[in-house]
Amino acid sequence: VISIASSFVNTTRLLMNIIRGRVTKVGQFRWPRWVIFTWPSTLLLLAALGVVLLWRREGRNTLHLVRESLVVGAMQALPVGVACAIVGVIIGVLTLTGAATSLAGYILSVGEQHLLLALVLTMLICLVLGMGIPTIPNYIIVSAIAAPALLELGVPLIVSHMYVFYFGLMADLVDGHVKMTHLGHRN
Repeated sequence: VISIASSFVNTTRLLMNIIRGRVTKVGQFRWPRWVIFTWPSTLLLLAALGVVLLWRREGRNTLHLVRESLVVGAMQALPVGVACAIVGVIIGVLTLTGAATSLAGYILSVGEQHLLLALVLTMLICLVLGMGIPTIPNYIIVSAIAAPALLELGVPLIVSHMYVFYFGLMADLVDGHVKMTHLGHRN
């Protein structure tokens, strides 16, 4: 517990020194001068604006609206952030186990002989990888796993990304039909 508290205190001191402009280098990263002087002035400007709005009757309504907008924005951004974090885990697992490399290698080996078969194989991989995942994380997964293999086969960049994106989104339709046929089979 003591080490957690001391770590929190040290982190707080470092952040306060960065805000005050006393620290310009953290680890290997060097902060630009405009960032060091922009943060405190921006915070002071926002605090002054908040104080001025508190004194006015309409200003209180504006502050309430700003607070509600921040809450709604955070609540809507949270599922996307969680989904993108899970995508990082999925891509990490596929990469560390070698599954991503073997899938791309198989697409390349088939594509050397027949590009059409490589496209069909890529379509199937995108359909499997994209099932049950929202749009943005879906694109991140299929573009990280399947699109580089198509690029190696000579497919243009935008074409390969649109191809994997399309079939990644088609996975949502396939996923619904698979669930329905499974439920129909059980009854």
